[in-house]
Amino acid sequence: MGIPIFEMKISGTPIAIIKMGDKQLSFVKINKFKGKFFATKWGGIYEVDDEYEYRYKNTSIYFYNFNNSKPLSLSGMHEIDQSLRDLGKAYLPNIKRIQEELDIQKQLLPPDQQMDVVLPEDITNNMTPTTKRFLDSYSTDDEYSKTNVMVNIHHQKKPIEKYSSNLIGIGLNMGAFAFVQVAHKKLEIVPMVVHHNRVYTKYGVFRYLIDNVYLYKRQIVCFYILSDSFEEPIYPYPKKVQREMKHMIRGKNWGALDSFHSPFSGKNDTTTETKNEEVKEIKPVNTPPPTMDKLTEMWKGSAGEETNRFRFKNPFAKKVGATDEE
Repeated sequence: MGIPIFEMKISGTPIAIIKMGDKQLSFVKINKFKGKFFATKWGGIYEVDDEYEYRYKNTSIYFYNFNNSKPLSLSGMHEIDQSLRDLGKAYLPNIKRIQEELDIQKQLLPPDQQMDVVLPEDITNNMTPTTKRFLDSYSTDDEYSKTNVMVNIHHQKKPIEKYSSNLIGIGLNMGAFAFVQVAHKKLEIVPMVVHHNRVYTKYGVFRYLIDNVYLYKRQIVCFYILSDSFEEPIYPYPKKVQREMKHMIRGKNWGALDSFHSPFSGKNDTTTETKNEEVKEIKPVNTPPPTMDKLTEMWKGSAGEETNRFRFKNPFAKKVGATDEE
């Protein structure tokens, strides 16, 4: 069983691609409850936000880290990672949250105990509005939806209404594959050939970085951003050029293959901009949505005993050790 490309094409519901802790990818068919949440069988509860929806054919695709409840923006993750690399920073501090904590401490401490704190530089000022909005969505929560889930937990037969199952993988899609963004929120999944530090696809030649390598079982998966434009999408090479590339790959003519570095755009001109996408981890600043353990604990009750409101007691059953007076 290979990557479930066929199932993704014919799926009538959105698909979640979740990066696990060992860089393995899990393809989940989303089965929502309470309008915007879905739960996996291994214990994760995630949110669905159409602002970070990607399209493969007619199917909605969402990307997640296994311990982050909110979907990722591929272009936003790339811009954040590139900014940190250019400035030599290790992480992205939340200046707004730090300033709020300092303001609270100034109100609690007397003037003689207050210290002047120099805040680090806010590198988000130079980012695009789309990336700033992506960061803001990670630092805030939908309190209404969270409260609605926890309030209704006591009126359910089980802690989680329904689970989302993994895609099986129909077909023989073996080998390595690349997820290429060819336009704004538009994805294409194409086979790729890896040789040293190069990745050869029908959309051009990309760099092969170890940080951009993910696995589906034993298959290699990489993510690339070729274009984020609202205009006409990037088109692959013509069929004749693709056949020439396959012939060179079979003949291991790797030196000549580097000439295919410029994929064709929609206006028959060329572009040399290719971006490696690293689906790294950004943790939410505030409290995450209710976890499966929390919902299970609330459903069982504060005393830790199961209280199923939909099951009637047997009136003829007696407690062990009970007397007739009881």
